Amino acid sequence: AARADDLDSAMQSYLMAIQSLSTVDFLRFVSDSEPWSYISYKAGSSKIVSTTEHTKKQTEDSFARRDGFYSAIFGGTDGKDGYRYSKRVVHHPFFKWVRAENNTYRIPSADGISFVMWQKEKGVWRIHALGDDAP
Repeated sequence: AARADDLDSAMQSYLMAIQSLSTVDFLRFVSDSEPWSYISYKAGSSKIVSTTEHTKKQTEDSFARRDGFYSAIFGGTDGKDGYRYSKRVVHHPFFKWVRAENNTYRIPSADGISFVMWQKEKGVWRIHALGDDAP
């Protein structure tokens, strides 16, 4: 999945990993050596709330503890049934994502801010940055 040379294939596999709540499959898209960034936007605006960098080890640890980034992406650990990135992905299958410049896919701007920026590393597409707004 992550070894697909084709960026569309990598994006489709990534979305499937999120939809199936598979941390193992998500981690296949994270570089072993380079950190990736998570950019959080204020809902309804293009204002950045925070930008954090995550190594593969930090991502694995968060997934193991089921807190932090795990909760934001896959949800359910805080006892609330609020916004989750995985829910947005379910409502935005691959055909709704727009392929933009810089190896980036984004949802239509009318639906908010959500994007995945990719970077090729040793012939494999890896997540460079994720951006998302949350209510």
